[in-house]
Amino acid sequence: MTVFPRILLFYFTLCALFFSFHVCAQATLDTIPGAIKEGHFTEAEKFLLEFIQKSPDEHRALFYLSQIYFKQDNQDKAIYWLNRAIDLNASDSEYFFWRGRCYLEKLHQSPLHKKYRISKEVISDLETAIEMNPEYIRARIYLGEFYFTAPKIAGGSRSKAEKQLALIRQCDPIKGRLIAAKFYLREDHEKLALKELEELVSMNPDIAETYWLMGKCHLQSGQKAEAEKAFMKAVSLDSDNSVFQKSLAQLRK
Repeated sequence: MTVFPRILLFYFTLCALFFSFHVCAQATLDTIPGAIKEGHFTEAEKFLLEFIQKSPDEHRALFYLSQIYFKQDNQDKAIYWLNRAIDLNASDSEYFFWRGRCYLEKLHQSPLHKKYRISKEVISDLETAIEMNPEYIRARIYLGEFYFTAPKIAGGSRSKAEKQLALIRQCDPIKGRLIAAKFYLREDHEKLALKELEELVSMNPDIAETYWLMGKCHLQSGQKAEAEKAFMKAVSLDSDNSVFQKSLAQLRK
C-alpha cells in the first residue's frame, strides 16, 4: 500500500472513531430512535447497554435495544429484550406488535416442526396489540397478511383475513382498499383487486399508486394495452416515481 492510500485510510478511520465518540457523547434516550433509524447500531447498542445497567426498569431502553437486534435480524435477542420490556410495561400495544413481527421473521426462517408453535405466538401478539389499540392498522395489516398466506394447520384463515381487511377499510377507507388490492393481487385474484381499485378511483381519482396496481392487475391478466394505459396514468400523476417509470418501460420493451 502506497503512502497516500495509507493516509486516506488513517483519515477515514479517525473520522469514524470521532463520529462514534460524538454520537455516544451526545446521545440521550430520546435521541436513540433517531440514531437507530440512521443505522448507528453499534453506538446506540453501547449507549443502551450502559443505560440499562444504571436504569434497568426503563422499559423504553429495553424496547429500543430490541429494535437494533430486529434490524440486525437477530430475532432471539430482540424477543428477549421485548419480553423484558413487556414485563415492565404490559400496556403498550407497540411492544406486542414488534414481538409479533419478530416471531413472524422467525417463522420464515424456522424448520417445519417449529412453525406451528411460532405461528401461535405471531397470532397471539398481533391480536393482543389490536385488542389494546383497535385502530392499530399496521398490526391489522400483518395479521391479515399472516391469515392470507399461512396454511390452515398453522392458523391461516381466508375468512379471518377478510375480516381484518374490512376493519382496515373502516379505519382508513383509502389505505384499506390499497392494502386489499395488494393482497388479492398477490393471491392472483385480479378481479377482486380491480374491484377494490375501481372503488378507490371513485373515492379519489388522483392516487398514482391506484393506477399502477391496476396496471399490474391487467398485466397479470394478459391485457397489455390496458396495463400500459394504467401505467401511463400512474406516471402522469407521479412522474418522479422510478417504480412506475420502470413498469411502463419494461412493458414497452
